[in-house]
Amino acid sequence: MLRIAVVSTDESILRSLRDFRAELVAEPLRNGHDPSHAADLVLLDVRDPSRLGLIQEYARRGRPVLAMGLCDRGEDVLRCLEAGADDCVSDKIDATELAARIRSIARRTAAPADAAPVISVFEEEPEPDTPRADDPLALDDYRFRELTILTGRHEVWLGEDPVDLTPTEFSLLLTLARHPNDVVSHHRLTAAIWGAEGMSSRRHLRVHVRHLREKLEVQPGSPQLILTEKGRGYRLCVTEVEAA
Repeated sequence: MLRIAVVSTDESILRSLRDFRAELVAEPLRNGHDPSHAADLVLLDVRDPSRLGLIQEYARRGRPVLAMGLCDRGEDVLRCLEAGADDCVSDKIDATELAARIRSIARRTAAPADAAPVISVFEEEPEPDTPRADDPLALDDYRFRELTILTGRHEVWLGEDPVDLTPTEFSLLLTLARHPNDVVSHHRLTAAIWGAEGMSSRRHLRVHVRHLREKLEVQPGSPQLILTEKGRGYRLCVTEVEAA
């Protein structure tokens, strides 16, 4: 059962999700700061522009965010994605599509069954253990030069420094890492990140690629790790590959 924290004063959003109560529970969280709440996903009504800052706060803490409203125009969608939202939908969205988008985000951000328990985003998180170059890699973990991706722990490291990624950025990097040095098409990346039910545009994808480069590249404007293959997609450029 998915727990959805709905940050809005619009009761119609909660009503629209009642038909799906067999698979998800939507709970109001009007101020966005209930320390006792541990939702699987935050549905954030951004028709109130003052809530845009909450997207950044949740994204920083690794909580998936579906922004609703201010998403009818391209520039508004990009503003939400720039803030760290995993997806953005219009407040006029059909309830069935809204539920499908929630499921899509939940599937790709769910931790593996054998992963460590997720700590509440409102609690103080312990310092993660720094991976060493000679540490054995678990299944579906990757190490490329200074970059280490610990899939089960949902962690990314550059050398001894942990890298804070949003769930969308992590999914993007992991998809590229599973095909090192190969071009991964725009279609394949969007399907892996947003799912067939919530496909987003190449422009949205470019925003997340840029964010990823800003966190991983020495010179984001002249990337050496995540390369653009014009008209085809993106490629994780590595010289040595180590994977479990």
